[in-house]
Amino acid sequence: MSEIALQIDTPVKTIERYSADTGIPVGTVRKMIACGELQIMPKAGPKHRVLINMVALYHKAAAAAYLPATS
Repeated sequence: MSEIALQIDTPVKTIERYSADTGIPVGTVRKMIACGELQIMPKAGPKHRVLINMVALYHKAAAAAYLPATS
C-alpha cells in the first residue's frame, strides 16, 4: 500500500475561514456540521467559537481515497 503525506496548514479552522478557503457558503458549512459531515472540536464554553477539526477531515479524505468505487 502506498503512503500519503499531507501538510495541514492549521489543525482547526473557524466556520468563516473554512467557508472562505473552500468557497462553500457559511450557511451550508453550518448545515454540514449539523448533519455530521464536518467534525468540530469540543467547545470550552457556550460563547467560544466553533472550530472545524481539519485533522479529522483530512484523515477521512485519505481513508476515502482507498475505498474501491461502487457502481
